[in-house]
Amino acid sequence: MLLLHDLGDSSRTWDLISAKFREKYRIYSVELRGHGHSDRPSDPNYRFNDFYSDIKSLAVSLNLNKAVVVGHGAGSRLAAKLSVENPQMVSNLILYDLEQNSISDVTKWISIEDTIRFLQSQRPRVDLDSINRQARNLTSGGLDGSRAYVHDTSSYSVYMDEDLWADWAGINCPALILRGRLSQDLNHSDAIKLAETISKSRLVELENAGHWLHQELPDEFNDVIEWYLDNSS
Repeated sequence: MLLLHDLGDSSRTWDLISAKFREKYRIYSVELRGHGHSDRPSDPNYRFNDFYSDIKSLAVSLNLNKAVVVGHGAGSRLAAKLSVENPQMVSNLILYDLEQNSISDVTKWISIEDTIRFLQSQRPRVDLDSINRQARNLTSGGLDGSRAYVHDTSSYSVYMDEDLWADWAGINCPALILRGRLSQDLNHSDAIKLAETISKSRLVELENAGHWLHQELPDEFNDVIEWYLDNSS
């Protein structure tokens, strides 16, 4: 199982799903370039194809074969292209929302408490324990107690400032399209169009959740994936 996070996130976003599925699958949770503890490129090489080349190289090095690939946000598009260009590598796709339409320009905070309050305002339906973990996973601290994102915040604008891959009709493996009904990044009508474009797809929408569905409703998120994988053959 290959897990691909969204822009501005980290591989630690998948901790709960990794714990849920590690007995059935060997889990690979990727850190996108410029995110988490991965190296930052010397130039702002954060275009879609830059990220994709990293994912493709990793998949080749792992000799990936018939993997379940889960993508959130930008990770969904990366996962989809991997399945189209390398169908032998991917048995099932789980496409979870698309890239966020907007992102805050706030990147630094005076304390961890201030960081937590900010993330709570951005993800109001996520429980406090998860927010606390995210605050510590996504930021690092200064000697004065301040916090700042560990990822390269220039990646978002570079990535979004181009035409993004959209060859969804080329997907031939079974695919689950998953979204929270409150998300505007992949809205209901676009999700239906996506499901109609991908020949072997199922669409599932969960109530009372948005872009951060896997943190807002982690049990339901995991249950849907488990149900889908048990019934996708």
